[in-house]
Amino acid sequence: MDSGPLEDSITSSHKNPVRRRASKPRSRTGCRTCRARRIKCDETPGSCQRCTSTGRVCDGYEVQRLPLPPRRKTATVSRIPAPVPTGFRFTTTTDEMRCFSYFQHCSVSNLIASVDNPLWEKLVLQMSYNEPAVYHAIVALGSIHQNLEKHGLPRPGKKSDSTLERFAAEQSLRSFSMLTQRRASQDPALRQVVLICCLLFTVTELLCARPETASVHLAGGLRILRELRAQRGAHSPWEQQTTLETYLHLQSQSFFMMGGPILTTDHEIIHERPYEDHLSTFTTFHEAQRAFGPVFNASCGFHVIFWKQRQRIPAAESYQASLLSPTRILSCLNRFLQQLEAFVAQPFTRLNTKEERGVQLLRVITHGQIVGVKSSLLLSNDLSLHSLMEDFVNLHRMLKTTLDQIRDRPLISLGVGIIPVFFFLAQCPDYEIRLWAIDSLLSWPHCGGFFNSKQMAQVVLQGMKTELRTLRESCPLGVDGVVGFFNKKDGSLFARILYSGKNGATERLVRLDE
Repeated sequence: MDSGPLEDSITSSHKNPVRRRASKPRSRTGCRTCRARRIKCDETPGSCQRCTSTGRVCDGYEVQRLPLPPRRKTATVSRIPAPVPTGFRFTTTTDEMRCFSYFQHCSVSNLIASVDNPLWEKLVLQMSYNEPAVYHAIVALGSIHQNLEKHGLPRPGKKSDSTLERFAAEQSLRSFSMLTQRRASQDPALRQVVLICCLLFTVTELLCARPETASVHLAGGLRILRELRAQRGAHSPWEQQTTLETYLHLQSQSFFMMGGPILTTDHEIIHERPYEDHLSTFTTFHEAQRAFGPVFNASCGFHVIFWKQRQRIPAAESYQASLLSPTRILSCLNRFLQQLEAFVAQPFTRLNTKEERGVQLLRVITHGQIVGVKSSLLLSNDLSLHSLMEDFVNLHRMLKTTLDQIRDRPLISLGVGIIPVFFFLAQCPDYEIRLWAIDSLLSWPHCGGFFNSKQMAQVVLQGMKTELRTLRESCPLGVDGVVGFFNKKDGSLFARILYSGKNGATERLVRLDE
């Protein structure tokens, strides 16, 4: 059989292999416009000629690029969903979309972990599709959140130089530049854009452990709200109310930085207008949550200023008046707690699982604020806190129950958080309860607005060390069966704290000369 033609064809196929173009690594330094169009950029300094020659606007070059995601050999479920379909009215890049997607699917779920908030679920995301300044601010926040999930919360004052953090800084600068260019614009929607961007900048700086810079951004947004004469009200648009509530909550935490309130809405409700008029009967959990806002913010601001004065840090004179009425705050807290329990006891009350956790959070936070105000009243008169032992024990039990119910512990929490409750509990004279509060703060590292759990644990621990050093000066041998002092061979000074744990007598060593 003649097989010549077949052999010839096989031979010819080996002689003339299919030519393929040599693969070259893709350039990652092109301009934003060319990268979005997926074409080669000539990378001309300033503006590339490929854009300008076709009448397009060159969006410039990015200094920081994110590393390419690792290629997976086997199909696995990625933690971050694929980037959202591009519906933006401006140029976006793959790096930006990765961080935007992270914000949408991870950061938002953290921000609404305790209670739902349409500000993050709807308003911010909706504005990002039309406003590039909001979009880039979101990308910066998503980048920082992604970085912290990998490396953990930074310590205040510690600088980080990761690629994600540098990328976030560039995105924040791009957003800020866009807002600056529109400064003279008469667009009525510009103020709302600036409000959202200031809020995103604030959260980003707080996650980076830079509260001083965060307070500057927060103050800018608060001044806009003051110019708009924003007020709490049931008939106000939900966009305005959710934005206002978030700003007021962050303001109450930031008095350490700003010295006093820029918006006095909650201060007036508590101290000048009857809070009882604002505190109507609840029919939904959302109503209970909104009613709690003014008294919590007033109480939180009171505590920040009180402890600021305890440390001999001067406070703004404009806010001194609130220190004269802790009994008023205490009365409002007790009144709210009564209304909350009455709401829960109503037969028509129907709560889902998330709302039940929210009610428990409101309950324990209110009790914590009450204990905090009582402690402040005693300390301001140089009285011992031993008379509050029953309150501390009850708060400890409630807080343990609440923590058992919180399974998903987010890294970011901007709602009414429980970090201050740990601080109040750590004032307890019982060292066992104080050490439990410190351990609990360290076991759940998270950023609750201007309250950082790691930083709060260090503040509480340093306060306890100062107290133990003072005790050693008056009682060098310590207190029998409670605390003792000794030096190790290297000369370091320690306190030995004794208490009865689950497995019998337990001791804890605390170094005092650090």
